[in-house]
Amino acid sequence: MATVVGNGAAADVAVSGASSGSSSGGSSPGMTEAEGKLKAPAVALEMGLPDDVAVAVIGNGAYGCSFARKVTACGIPAVLGSRSPPDGAHQPSWATPCAVLSHAGALAAADLVVLAIPAAAHGTFVRKHAHALADKVLVDVANPPTPSVASTLCGLLRKRGRAGSRGGWGDAAAPAAAADGTPPPSTAEALAAAVAAAGIPRCHVVKAFNNVPAYALDEPSARTPPPLVSAAGHDGAAKTAVLSLARRLGYDALDAGGLHAARTAERAVHRFFDGWVGAVTFAAGLLLAWSVYWASRYYAFGEQDHANVWWAWLLVPWGDMGALLLAVTFLPGSVAAAVQLARRGRHPFPGWLAAWLGSRKQLGLTGFWFAAVHSVAAASNGFTRASASFTPLYDHYLYWAAGVLALGCYWVLAAASSPATAAGLSWAEFRFVFSFLGLVTMGLTLTHVGVLVKFYTQHDDANPVQTVFLAFSVLALSATLMLAFKVPPLSLAVRHVRAK
Repeated sequence: MATVVGNGAAADVAVSGASSGSSSGGSSPGMTEAEGKLKAPAVALEMGLPDDVAVAVIGNGAYGCSFARKVTACGIPAVLGSRSPPDGAHQPSWATPCAVLSHAGALAAADLVVLAIPAAAHGTFVRKHAHALADKVLVDVANPPTPSVASTLCGLLRKRGRAGSRGGWGDAAAPAAAADGTPPPSTAEALAAAVAAAGIPRCHVVKAFNNVPAYALDEPSARTPPPLVSAAGHDGAAKTAVLSLARRLGYDALDAGGLHAARTAERAVHRFFDGWVGAVTFAAGLLLAWSVYWASRYYAFGEQDHANVWWAWLLVPWGDMGALLLAVTFLPGSVAAAVQLARRGRHPFPGWLAAWLGSRKQLGLTGFWFAAVHSVAAASNGFTRASASFTPLYDHYLYWAAGVLALGCYWVLAAASSPATAAGLSWAEFRFVFSFLGLVTMGLTLTHVGVLVKFYTQHDDANPVQTVFLAFSVLALSATLMLAFKVPPLSLAVRHVRAK
């Protein structure tokens, strides 16, 4: 049994082996004849689904028809189960991808059943067809109802951060967990409970294909790369059959473990832009506040040039936002080190800090976007002429040189944040980029913004205070703390505490 640790999951994912000692192979003492019949082709199923194993797709909705078409196109025997199958008097208004039978007829003709009906109807279906479901592999492809935007945002506000940098805003859209933090039961677990309550013998529930949408089944090129199909269930042979089916359909597949792993699979489908909601909400709220303040100040100082107001808006508040978001991207690392020193150990971080740590990548990329727009606005409107009023003249050249270099370093940080790029970095390279180069980027940005602060303090524009002063102050604080924790004695103290 091998173990693969997934970057996007909270738990390890177990991948079943092909040896006879794995959970998917061999027979066990006391096994019934029907179980032996199901388990016998387990090794063969590793290479492919036998031609005599038929698949029944229950449900003639969009997903059921797409799944049946996919199975049929791959040369696998399939039937579609419908509550209203066609007969001589009534023909369906939808295209039939394969033979269409009643639910009972489809169950009788297949060994593997794909339940493509709403999760709310699972219990009724199981009770009605309990006798026909014996000795079947029952595949649950359903997901919980999609939460509304309002409930998603409310969940984000209620979410408590987890320990470490993974405690961002990621899973707030999922159904609420229990008071003790236990994830809510999955639709697959509810289906298995209904099977057990009905007393159906040797009916094994497997969670799979819930992350493969109908359009990806009909148009494989619509999803690049193709989704990874995971199978979660308690019976090894049943999972082997489902994994083999997934591979026959052209998908990579893995064994996700027991049926409890279906909770993670279902919650992953309802992820709502991991980390982005918090980062974008913070940036949008701050930009709105700064824009209102800047606009009132712009006109209070007698600026009536309406033709340039939009350019000035992109130049000033957006530039300040880029600098501030760069600061708050690196600041939580120093705050976390300070918390560990204060607690003298690697205790769980407070919820707010865990959420902040989990949103660093999104905050940084949002800041880069603001900085890029600011740079384009400055370069396209001749700001070099405006900055030529800086005295002494070398401030003009220092301002532009530091700004261009800072944007270049910022771009490297943003590019290294891509999973594809980060996966190719060694740990030493990763630390160099996000530690040393991050500090250099903040230093160049401080120089760029500092020249502007110096200019403002020498003119009447310094009163009332501009937003650039706040951005400069937070950025200076973040850079100072980051540097302090990288040199002795604080660096040695942090290393000692983290080694405990």
